Amino acid sequence: GARAFCHPYRWPQQGTAEAVRSFTREDLVAFHRAIFSPQGTVLVVSGDLEPAAAQALAERYLGDWRAAGQPPAAPALDPPPAERVAREVERSQAQVVICYGWRGPRVSDEDLPVWEVLFGYLGDSTLGPIFTPLRQAGLVYGAGAYFIPGLDPGSAVLWAGALPGKAAPVREGLEAAIRAVQEQPLAPEMLDKVKRRLITGQALSLADPGGRAQTQALDELYGLGYDHCLGYAQRIHGVTAEQVQALARSALPLDRCVVVETRPKEQE
Repeated sequence: GARAFCHPYRWPQQGTAEAVRSFTREDLVAFHRAIFSPQGTVLVVSGDLEPAAAQALAERYLGDWRAAGQPPAAPALDPPPAERVAREVERSQAQVVICYGWRGPRVSDEDLPVWEVLFGYLGDSTLGPIFTPLRQAGLVYGAGAYFIPGLDPGSAVLWAGALPGKAAPVREGLEAAIRAVQEQPLAPEMLDKVKRRLITGQALSLADPGGRAQTQALDELYGLGYDHCLGYAQRIHGVTAEQVQALARSALPLDRCVVVETRPKEQE
């Protein structure tokens, strides 16, 4: 029904029981042929090996691979919320979970490093303004922030798992954290700590051959270039506190967001 007209980023990753039951073998074969083809594939080999030997193996096993279908057309974008939207949902869970959501960046956006620093600060469990203050106040069992960039605009989320009877002050705390970063630039010492943590984390992820291969394959697939990750530290170092503040103001408006509160189902 209505889901057919929503961007795929909004669909549950595991699908729905109704959709899965409707698939035929022919549907799956056609999907595989359309999606898994050379025109949408990047092969990256990372580790201690001879490039010529890797090239020979790729030619041996993939050299005669040809496209067998057409990929689906790019989906239409959903508009961002023009006002604050609030929803309450009952689910089979023990605690109340509160999420604030906004449209996030594309992987190709020039200000992606600013997003990294902003959410590196908001989501940090020790440096950031969300988890530690709310936890020390006895309001949450978990809280944080994250963003997921996409080929189309992705998502940006602040969340908290509220302890019983604490939902209202938790919402106040999340909104106070957003307003604080909108109203005051990060102090130089804090900005430097966030940058160093981001750069160290990315360097560690690239030290693993599998992680490095995955990162470089995705960067090439997304049109950024396989060596894009090598400039990460330079891009992060170039982010200013004023840029972080400006992004918080423009990307996280409290009057144009989606607030979802999931609650335990009432006992019958």
